[in-house]
Amino acid sequence: MIIYEVNLSVSKSIFCRFKKWLDSHAKSMLIFPGFTKFVMYNVSSNNKNKINLCVHYYIKSEPFLEEYLTNNADNMRKEGLNLFKKNYCK
Repeated sequence: MIIYEVNLSVSKSIFCRFKKWLDSHAKSMLIFPGFTKFVMYNVSSNNKNKINLCVHYYIKSEPFLEEYLTNNADNMRKEGLNLFKKNYCK
């Protein structure tokens, strides 16, 4: 089992909408072969205008992660970037 970690920083002004989307997005990641579950964390920050999140995706083995990164990661990342543009920081 390996953990694929994704760290995000989001403007507080869109956090509720972003979090709703991210919950759905993370669930949709489980359709990819080898992805078994995810856990989402709020990460403390001194920046009062942004909220930091960390998502851990649990994947059965490295070949499944490589398959995802090679064939699907770009499209999955673009979805969030297209929806939230400049409010999506990382």
